[in-house]
Amino acid sequence: MSKENQSGTDRVALWNPNAAAIWSLLFSPVFGAWLHAKNWTALGNETKARHSMYWVYGGIAVLVLTAFLPEAIARGVGYGLLFGWYFSFATQQMKYVKKTLGGTYEKKGWTKPLGIAAASLATFILVVGVAAVSYNPDFQREIALSEISGVWQASKDGSMVRFRLEGEDKSVDINDQSFPVSVEGYDAETDRLTLVVDGEPSVIWSVRKVVANDGGFTLKFSLQNGIQDELWFVEKL
Repeated sequence: MSKENQSGTDRVALWNPNAAAIWSLLFSPVFGAWLHAKNWTALGNETKARHSMYWVYGGIAVLVLTAFLPEAIARGVGYGLLFGWYFSFATQQMKYVKKTLGGTYEKKGWTKPLGIAAASLATFILVVGVAAVSYNPDFQREIALSEISGVWQASKDGSMVRFRLEGEDKSVDINDQSFPVSVEGYDAETDRLTLVVDGEPSVIWSVRKVVANDGGFTLKFSLQNGIQDELWFVEKL
């Protein structure tokens, strides 16, 4: 006797395939395809279970890829994956369960799969976030601008240097004199930021982070005339 024709205490236990699809709006088709694969196994159809797992593996690959794409493109790819899975495969199980079992199957609880999905999503976001920061030069540059922005004091003469590098209007204030600047470049390997004073293309300054053993850092500030000084952090702006 096939599982879908069993009754009483031997009824097949499934996660509601419609609910699995709805939860996929939050947790991606990877979640729904995984539960559908488990359902197909419970229904005795290993071929469709295997095909569902293909959607799981492919979905994970797509999610990793979209993490490194522009937001608008990533959103489009994500919706494409969701609708592609739903209309080409997820609806097969919904129709099958409705036609052959109706409401007679044993409904599995959602606490465990939702807990696993939430933990997996949090881990995925953390890992991808770290990877994006590590390999995306734009992220690294923005982090450097944020870390350097603030008030620093020169070790040689005590001058106060204010780096205002976040936002569109960037400037460097040395004591009471303000210099509008543009970010010319950032070298992630040396943690060196290159600044050009607006209107003075020959005035090029560099700021390099010097990291200590305890994780803190000072700045090595170099002017276009070769003068260098070490800056110590005072406060954030």
